[in-house]
Amino acid sequence: MRPVVQLLALLVLAISADALGDAFFETQDLAYGPNLEASAQGVGSIVQGAWIPLANTNIGLTWIESLRDTKLGTPIGSDSRFIRFNATGTVSPWYTMMQAVLGFRVLPRFEFAAVYQVSAYLNSNVRQALPSDSGGPSLRETWSENYFFSHLYKNSPNGDLLQVFGGLWGLDLTNRFFRGGAEYHFYLVDVNSSTKGKSLDYERMLPVDQRDFFFEVLYWSRFNLTQHCDWSVDLLYQQTGLQTKYFGEYAKESVQQVLAFTGPAWTLADGRFSLLTEAGYLWRPEKYETGSWAQHVLFKVLWKGHWNLG
Repeated sequence: MRPVVQLLALLVLAISADALGDAFFETQDLAYGPNLEASAQGVGSIVQGAWIPLANTNIGLTWIESLRDTKLGTPIGSDSRFIRFNATGTVSPWYTMMQAVLGFRVLPRFEFAAVYQVSAYLNSNVRQALPSDSGGPSLRETWSENYFFSHLYKNSPNGDLLQVFGGLWGLDLTNRFFRGGAEYHFYLVDVNSSTKGKSLDYERMLPVDQRDFFFEVLYWSRFNLTQHCDWSVDLLYQQTGLQTKYFGEYAKESVQQVLAFTGPAWTLADGRFSLLTEAGYLWRPEKYETGSWAQHVLFKVLWKGHWNLG
């Protein structure tokens, strides 16, 4: 089973890339009115070990309503003011997800959005170790590719769901030198499962408790090289909820990871399609490190298409 699952992941990765670290508030390709968006996404490592392959495909509809007297089909600018609604569906070998987002940009360059996500595990909730587990594997072992593929689709309860409620804050930093922004994401997590242990949030590849919270800080920038090519720089910090201790034992463990990516981004068909290819590096605290530094070298590919329907 394991070679078949790995082959499936590689096939998806061959046409896909990552939602991880993808900027929600980027408006470069959007216009007022309805916008249809599709993407194929994934992140893999050059050496098997620390990183669990992330792969999914998405299709979404974004409606942007101007707070001024602006015609449908007008491109969005950095100083635009609007209300945004987004509905997205995601399919992956490990899970399916539905997302709804309502965003407000009432001040130039600053936007706030509320998000709700619900993910269904496809018999794939590979449970992660708790701090109080004794005699079993540690989180260092379970939060790895080898453990993941060894336990995927095995002894996982059917019907597990992960719900996420969150707030997103974004600041548009676009200027004459580059296009970019900074974002802060805060999420509350609720996992509906009959088994004990942490679950993997496959959208972000973080182990989370059944009742948890986590946050992300994202910086992204695109430096223009030619008419059809930009150079991309993405930095992402992630951390789950605070560590707690009861009766001398840790009941909840906070985990962190940092990802950095850089590489070229091409646009095609008058900007309707884009292809991002990046190399990156994964950093985790030493207690979660497994294997050599080469296991932390990542590659990222992201294909996107968008169509303004207004």
